[in-house]
Amino acid sequence: MLIDYHIHTKMCGHAEGEMEEYVREAVRKGLGEIGFNDHFPILHIEDTELALRLAMSIDEFPMYVKQVKKLQKEFKKHISIKLGCEIDYLPGNMVGIMNIINKYDFDYLYGSVHFLDDWMIDHPDHESRFKNKDLDKVYKDYFKLVREAAESKLFDCISHIDVIKKFGYKPDSDLTDIYEQTAKALERADMCIEVNTSGLYKPVGEIYPEEKFLKICYEHNVPVTLGSDSHKPEHVGRDFDKAVSLIKKIGYRKIVRFNKRQRSYVNV
Repeated sequence: MLIDYHIHTKMCGHAEGEMEEYVREAVRKGLGEIGFNDHFPILHIEDTELALRLAMSIDEFPMYVKQVKKLQKEFKKHISIKLGCEIDYLPGNMVGIMNIINKYDFDYLYGSVHFLDDWMIDHPDHESRFKNKDLDKVYKDYFKLVREAAESKLFDCISHIDVIKKFGYKPDSDLTDIYEQTAKALERADMCIEVNTSGLYKPVGEIYPEEKFLKICYEHNVPVTLGSDSHKPEHVGRDFDKAVSLIKKIGYRKIVRFNKRQRSYVNV
């Protein structure tokens, strides 16, 4: 059974289409289960206009939950729909965020790293910053936060785990040690990662995570699930044939599914 657990909605300010359109596309493509995984409100940015281009407002959050639950009932006979949320790991801000999150019965929570201090590392407006940075330090700082996110055990899965490569900037140094450290942290935390196909359509032109990193994760018993990172209905399940081929090549035979934050496995 194929699962797409990384589907956004227009509430995030940078996606298109109605939520029902995403569901119908998933049904059309024969997916067995999907999960809406929209961004938790960005509360640490003072620029309200910018924050609403990145995520829904805090007032919209209950509406998001309500709409997913409505679709779960409407499409119950056609497809399983899960309630998820993508949450930025922001040291010093997590208590307040989780106090809000814990009021709802999510099926899964994804942890992401998009910020290095005030730098949105995957935002096109901030791409130019890479040109003046020490890439070795950038990658060390980024993956340190990824490990902290895993070790916090606040989440069920880490999304697009090497999104730092999105614009194609990579250090010349060997990343094996960073990958090993990160995989070990994931293993200790019993944390899942997603194989995310959206990177194929970014300048880097690669699935997240890259094959070498995914192999190291496999060697450290890190389970995986699938995500398209859809921002348009037609993106649902996009290139899952390539994702499945990759994970099978590495050695995986099962992927994770979630229900009320409990993990189980299905064959691919």
